[in-house]
Amino acid sequence: MSNDPTNSETHNEIIHQLRLCILEQKAIATFACGGNIPIAGSSDSSEFGDATSRSSATVSSRDKVSTEPVAIRWDSPNPGKPIGKAIFPLSTGDAGLLQLVSACTPATFGRGNEDILDETYRKAGKLDTTAFSTNFCPYACGIIDSVAQFLLPSIGIAPLWRGLRAEIYKLNVYSSPAGRFKPHMDTPRSEKQIGSLVVCLPCIHKGGALQVRHKGANQTFDWSSDKSEAPDIKWAAFYSDCEHEVEEVVSGHRITLTYNLFVERGPGLQAGHSGALDAKQLPLYQIISQMLHQQDFMPKGGRLGIACSHKYAHTHQQSIEVLPSALKGVDMAVFEAFQAHELDVSLLPVVGGGIFEIWRNDLNSDWEDEPERSHQGDDSENLPNTMRLKRLEKCLLRFDPQSDYETFADIVEDLGPVKEHVEWVVKARAEEVAMAYAAYGNNVSLEAVYTSLALFVDVPAFVERQLSA
Repeated sequence: MSNDPTNSETHNEIIHQLRLCILEQKAIATFACGGNIPIAGSSDSSEFGDATSRSSATVSSRDKVSTEPVAIRWDSPNPGKPIGKAIFPLSTGDAGLLQLVSACTPATFGRGNEDILDETYRKAGKLDTTAFSTNFCPYACGIIDSVAQFLLPSIGIAPLWRGLRAEIYKLNVYSSPAGRFKPHMDTPRSEKQIGSLVVCLPCIHKGGALQVRHKGANQTFDWSSDKSEAPDIKWAAFYSDCEHEVEEVVSGHRITLTYNLFVERGPGLQAGHSGALDAKQLPLYQIISQMLHQQDFMPKGGRLGIACSHKYAHTHQQSIEVLPSALKGVDMAVFEAFQAHELDVSLLPVVGGGIFEIWRNDLNSDWEDEPERSHQGDDSENLPNTMRLKRLEKCLLRFDPQSDYETFADIVEDLGPVKEHVEWVVKARAEEVAMAYAAYGNNVSLEAVYTSLALFVDVPAFVERQLSA
C-alpha cells in the first residue's frame, strides 16, 4: 500500500471537488462580479463628511485606484432653489442628503411594455438622467474594463466585440423603513444590452443587500456601512437574464447609480492587474481557501495543472506579451482566485505528442554532426539542414545554423520552463503548432510539436500554509 499522502481518498476528493468547481464556472460562476473603490483622502475622516477638501484620484499598489468625492446635482422641485447639490460621502443628517431624497419621485418597474407603480413590490425613489448629473466615471475607476473582461467571454459573442459601453440610467434611493425591490429580471433596452452595473454611493445604511441569481447559483452584495468604516464606492455587475432583488433597507438610505451595459468593440488586458475586481468575491476563492486549510490536501506541497478553457495565441512573441493579462472568463477567474491567495501562478505551454518523453530521455545528449542527406528531385534545395542527436536515431530537428542550441533539451526548454510532477485538475490538450522538425525512418517526414496553455499553481506544504494563514 502506498504511503504517498497525495493518493489518499481525502486528497483525491479535494481535487475532484476543485475540478467540478472550475468546470462549473463556465456556466454559473461568471454571471456577476463586484468590487470597491476607496474615496481618496477619506481614511482620516471620523464620519462621512468634509468631502470637498479631498484630493483627486490616485493609484496605489497592485493598480488599486481611488476616486475623488462624488458630486450629484439635480433639478430641485423647490422654486426658490432650482439646483440641488450633494457631495458623497454623506453623513446621515446631511442637509444635502435629505434634499436629494425629497427630490426623488416614486420608482416604477417594467412589466411587458408597461411601467408599473406598486410599492408592495418595489418601494424606492428615482431620478431620471434628464433630472441629474454626476462627476463619477466608472471608466476612470477601471470598473468597466474589469466587467468587460470578466463577463463578455461567457456570452459567446464574436472576438471582435470585446468592449463594453456603460450608459447611466437612473439614480435610485432605497430608504428605511421598507425600501426594497422584490425578485425580478431587467428588460434589455436594445439587442446589444447584456447586463447592468449598480454603483452604491457612500452613505450610511443597513440592509438593502443585492441578491443576484443565475441557474441555481446565488451571489450576495451587501453594501451596508457605518461611520466606523472608511467610505468607498461599492459596485456589482451582472447579466440581464439574472434574477435579482434588493432586500429591505432597515436604516438609512441606500443610494445607487444604475448603468445599462452594451457590448462594443474593444480588447481587455485586466487579468492580474485589475484594481477594481475583488477576487475574494469569486466562488472559486472560497473553494481554494477551504482546500488550502485541509491537512490532507498536498501535505508536502506540490503543483496543480489547470488547462485553459479558452484558446490563446501563444507561439509568437507578440501574442505571449499580452499573457496572462489577456486571460478571460473562467481562466481569469482561476488566475485571480489563486493569486489572491498569494500563490505562485504561472501560465505555460504544455507540449504534446510525446515530445516531452524524448526531451527527458535525451536530457544529457550531445549533438552529433551528420552530412546533409541527399534528395533527388526538383525540391532538393528546399530540404532543411539537419543535425542528429546521439541515441535518437529516428528524430532529426530543423535547426538554425546561427543558433546556440547544443542539446535537444535546449530546444524544448526554449518553448518555456519545464515543470514535472504536475497534478492535473483539468488536463490539457496540445492544439497549436509550436515547433516543426524532420523525422525519418525509412522516409523523411515533417512532424510538428503541438502545445496548449495551462495554468500551473505551486502549492506550499501544509505547515507553510498554516504559517502564512
